[in-house]
Amino acid sequence: MIEVQGVHKMFDLADGGTYALRDVSFDVHEGELVSLIGPSGCGKTTLLYCISGLEPLVEGRILLDGRPVEGPRSGEVGLIFQKAVLLGWRTVMDNVLLPIEVFGRSRASYASRAMELIDFVGLTGFADYLPGKLSGGMQQRAAIVRSLIFEPRVLLMDEPFGALDAQTREHMNMLLLRVWEATRKTIVFVTHDLEEAAFLSDRVVVLTARPGTVREIVDVPLPRPRTIQMRYSEDFVRLARRLRGLLDVVLSPAAIG
Repeated sequence: MIEVQGVHKMFDLADGGTYALRDVSFDVHEGELVSLIGPSGCGKTTLLYCISGLEPLVEGRILLDGRPVEGPRSGEVGLIFQKAVLLGWRTVMDNVLLPIEVFGRSRASYASRAMELIDFVGLTGFADYLPGKLSGGMQQRAAIVRSLIFEPRVLLMDEPFGALDAQTREHMNMLLLRVWEATRKTIVFVTHDLEEAAFLSDRVVVLTARPGTVREIVDVPLPRPRTIQMRYSEDFVRLARRLRGLLDVVLSPAAIG
């Protein structure tokens, strides 16, 4: 579904250019959930924006379903940010239906689907609430529904649960797995949380310090469907330790220097 081939990304600064990504290559298969981890500043978010078509490349190419990504793919790719970025003066329902309005489609034809998704993510009874009346976790649920309303084939998620407390984050992890199991969307998920990456993913792409490149791609051996109890299993602990070891290597003075 997604092919990242020899991607280089440079930002032009006043004192010269700096590489954010260098020669990044990996694939994401249709229906797969792949996480990106790496040190702060290694280009994870930049790479996500490149996949979405919001950031141009310096070199290399990205293919989505065999076609080069040369700009945003309206209706094909949903992007979920670190914050819910809901419009404060619009209700949950109106925020969810915002993409429908932007794409010039009929609100009425999507209202029933919107309510189904709102109920599915546990926001039953909150469709008419303004975002300011919701908790952070509830706002992110609404943001997920907003990204799903136009049935994108791909979801790109940029640390969507990073600002939540541990208990809410755990609930949101389970919600995401429910959404994935129900829709089988192709998901690329950026996170700093190694246990989150291990718990959610089919594979984990480990990036080096800036300029980010692929250090290793780790297969996740945990069976599906996932349960919270799996976090205490030997396989999970072993996987988390392996990911930690890989990050320790890329953060070592020798690797950075």
